[in-house]
Amino acid sequence: MKSLVEKYVIKSPTGQWLANIVLDDKDGDIYIQSDYGDYSYWWRSRGRDTTLKQFLLSCDDSYVMNKFGYGGKNDYFYADRTIKNIKKDILQQRREDRIDSDQARLLWNEINDIDYSTDTCNEMYVSLAEWAPDVLSHIYGDSSYEIPWSTGTHPQLIAFMDKVWPLFLEEISNE
Repeated sequence: MKSLVEKYVIKSPTGQWLANIVLDDKDGDIYIQSDYGDYSYWWRSRGRDTTLKQFLLSCDDSYVMNKFGYGGKNDYFYADRTIKNIKKDILQQRREDRIDSDQARLLWNEINDIDYSTDTCNEMYVSLAEWAPDVLSHIYGDSSYEIPWSTGTHPQLIAFMDKVWPLFLEEISNE
């Protein structure tokens, strides 16, 4: 079965290609290939006699971000922010005299030895267990649930919603 679709080529104000966005109004599908990631979703129930374009124009950004597959929050792991949070906890433990200055220095040095290039909380936990076992035992009692993991919206999706999505919405609103 064939379906008629519309393809939008989104370019920056200077003419640089940013994305191809394909809409299938009949099925409610959107397919995006962009410099900021590839996304897709389908909206089957968008209201009687409401076109996909009308529906997309009525959606707020957080709703769209959620539907494009990243869940909006708590899906992207920020290793650098997690390390900063752990360092704050070491300082707090020291202020509260729960660890002495020698222990604080040891823990601080262990944290500095951790590989920041990990992609997930699980990989960071393995790095902590391997390179900073004292941090786990002294600060968090060996519990990964106590570690202040830093997660949030994926940076590519944030950039897409900031740089491409408004241009696309402008394009369809002008039709």
